[in-house]
Amino acid sequence: MAADGTITASTNTADLQTLHFSPGTNYSSDCTQPSPALGCSTNPFVVTADLVVAAGTPGGSTGTLTVAGTGSQGLTADTSPAVGYVKVADSNHAPTAPGAPTLDASSTTPNNTGAFTIAWAAATDPDVGDVVTYALQKRDADDTNWTDVATGLTANSYSFTGEAEGSWRYQVQATDNHGATSAFAIDGTPVVVVDETAPNSPTASTDSAPAYTDGTGNNWYKDSVTVLFAAAGDANLTDGSAGSGVASVTPSESFSSTGVFHAQGHATDHAGNSSAEASLDGYVDATAPTVEANCPTNVVLNDSTATASWTASDVGSGLATASSGSVPLDTSTVGDHTVAVPAGTAADNVGHLSGAAQCSYHVGYAFGGFLQPINDTAHFVGQTTSVFKAGSTIPVKFQLFDANGTPVQAAVAPSWLTPAKGSALASTVTVDESTYLATASSGSVFKWDATSQQYIYNYKTDKSQSGNYWRIGVALDDGSTIFVSVALK
Repeated sequence: MAADGTITASTNTADLQTLHFSPGTNYSSDCTQPSPALGCSTNPFVVTADLVVAAGTPGGSTGTLTVAGTGSQGLTADTSPAVGYVKVADSNHAPTAPGAPTLDASSTTPNNTGAFTIAWAAATDPDVGDVVTYALQKRDADDTNWTDVATGLTANSYSFTGEAEGSWRYQVQATDNHGATSAFAIDGTPVVVVDETAPNSPTASTDSAPAYTDGTGNNWYKDSVTVLFAAAGDANLTDGSAGSGVASVTPSESFSSTGVFHAQGHATDHAGNSSAEASLDGYVDATAPTVEANCPTNVVLNDSTATASWTASDVGSGLATASSGSVPLDTSTVGDHTVAVPAGTAADNVGHLSGAAQCSYHVGYAFGGFLQPINDTAHFVGQTTSVFKAGSTIPVKFQLFDANGTPVQAAVAPSWLTPAKGSALASTVTVDESTYLATASSGSVFKWDATSQQYIYNYKTDKSQSGNYWRIGVALDDGSTIFVSVALK
């Protein structure tokens, strides 16, 4: 507070002053000296009006001081102090306006905690010794009036620990200890946005349409699918102002394994709030159906009508074609064969085709058994092993038939197998077959008799073979070998 030299008369003994008068000169009201108090620094004031001592004795202890109203009294420098009762009114100067409130560097906006600090440039006061404090006010987007946050603040900052949601503006005013106030300093835009509301859940979509939708509504995607998440906006704050906005969404996710997939994603706003999860379920079919071929395990007769069966299965979207079927077998030639079920025989519901499948089978002759004079105990019930005289020739005969019972000639002549010695005959065994003197066959193959439609090999026995059973046989071009036992006595 500074004295401005405004002087009024007073009868208050507390206002007793010793004054030296000289218009336009700084004086002090409390510097009492025996000489003019020129140069006193404590509470100086400037005499701005002519003063007249209306009563009392200069230098005395009584009397009154009259303040002249206007005009000049022609006063000159007073060499003797005047003592009287006079009130010198000191004037107070208001502080300057502080700086506009701003967010402190240690704080962030937007945030979802309501914890932050604002600060402003300090005000100054022209009066030496005056103390300045601050009053802080706020309002959010739907307020028209300012409300007090705090008064009497000595620091030029303020920390909030739980400000409510909204877009907040602040203004601050300086006040000195004599009650003089500055203008309010107002921010230009919201200082801070407190956003406690999560953004909307994102939308979830796929990068392609489903290839198939099953009867229960499940969507199937062929080979792979990518699920994408897109922002769906951010809700307004409680004061009606815009939210902080979506900052990020969950990245896209791809699925390429056969079976169910479950994709989840969320959005995050600039204040760090996360939305509820968005999800999308479906199925991927990355596997083609499979086909298994099944050939007969028994010998297939030549020229027969036979088939191999096949079954199809699928681990994904299911079969769009039949689950089973058959393919014909080629039985025109004997031996080992392979049959194929063609690729594409089965298809699943998303468009995958099956690969080829195959199986093996064997085509053979119908063997009619060894013919007389040999008793073929393996093919004819109730017969006993034929006993021939050792050294005789045994006609070994048989026929081959197709599936229709028609005698057939093999593509490759049957081979005679070297007889194998068996167990010894009992002494009671006697010859029960005729003695044949046919010319013995040479070589190692059976001959074809076109007239009788049969094969024959004249086996010339030796007397040294007497007394044992002998196994004789034939190897056919269908891969089979057939044996019969005879006894030599």
